[in-house]
Amino acid sequence: MRVAFVAPDGVSTYLFCQEIINTIQKNSLITKLDVYVGDNDAKVELDRLNIKVKVFYMYRFFNPILDLITIIHLIKLFKFGGYDAVLCFTTKPNIYGVIAAKIAGIEKIYFHVVGLGMVNLENTGIKAKLIKFTLKNLYKFSSSVADKVWFTNKNNVTEFLNDELIASNKVVLTKNYLDTDYYHPKAYSSEEIIDFKEKLNINKDSKVVVMVARMIWSKGVREFVDAADDIYKKNKDIQFILIAPLQTGSLDAIPVDYANSINDRKNIRWLEFQDNVRLFYALSDISVLPTYYQEGGYPRALLEPMSMGKPVITTDNINCKGAVDHEESGLIIPQENSKALSDAICQILSNDELMAKYGKNSRLKAVNEFNEKIVVKEALESLGLIY
Repeated sequence: MRVAFVAPDGVSTYLFCQEIINTIQKNSLITKLDVYVGDNDAKVELDRLNIKVKVFYMYRFFNPILDLITIIHLIKLFKFGGYDAVLCFTTKPNIYGVIAAKIAGIEKIYFHVVGLGMVNLENTGIKAKLIKFTLKNLYKFSSSVADKVWFTNKNNVTEFLNDELIASNKVVLTKNYLDTDYYHPKAYSSEEIIDFKEKLNINKDSKVVVMVARMIWSKGVREFVDAADDIYKKNKDIQFILIAPLQTGSLDAIPVDYANSINDRKNIRWLEFQDNVRLFYALSDISVLPTYYQEGGYPRALLEPMSMGKPVITTDNINCKGAVDHEESGLIIPQENSKALSDAICQILSNDELMAKYGKNSRLKAVNEFNEKIVVKEALESLGLIY
């Protein structure tokens, strides 16, 4: 079988798709696998893993003319490649890649939903409503064309079924997944962590709170910043790190001026994209995601620190709270509530025994429920892509 795998960019492929690619490649029935990305922004990392990619044109945000160019480009690539099957990953490939695969006459078509992105924009303006309406109908078409659809969020499945976007017999549902060996509590030595703290000008005895997200309001950035302000009044030894790339073009984007103002504070720093968030998790004492965004069910920003044995705090957002066992591996707080966030952070950081308990349970949950070697193989078999 000749397979094309389509992802939005090289970074997503490097961070989230290695096991999918490796599992497909190892299967004896696969005679050819080509990986297509919209932007090879992780060429060095992918080359090191011996994952060769081909670039197609894709604009990240919604633009009918540019999206049509994407479809045309993919049609040509699929026809030239002579593929038997296409597997697409995340929103734009799931829609435009599937359309292109159908037009190109691909026999087997699959796509993988890890979150609905712009389909669930919090923005209620006319433009946002138009985009959501359009994307839902495009997803309905993609689902009608696809042989199977792989979801990692049962709430997304419920939404698709309730809105009649998909037939129930096409659904493959799993949890999210990650490499629990890579995200390991002992990935770095205590000496390496102390050295990294020094490079960041953080006192080696200071407690550190980390948040990894994107620079959009609905990720809870304002709540994180306000919680840092509140805690600084009580404890000046707790440091906050926000890792969040700007999202220029998003309807929910945080203005650059606000982002830059974060670094004016003494106990918090904002960093854009970091190619090794694992090191930040390693130096942290706790990781938080105070989101009210429509997450993909089990956000990586929770699973990764959990796998590294860190306590976590998130909100009662139905699309992410399933990753955390309240008062076992961390705490679940109300959405859009910076005071609840600061209280939860203080509750954990002030109790070493509690912090150790939550961290241990986080690691166990990650290993037992989110190990990608198990989840990915079972999902690809359920799709019918491997046997």
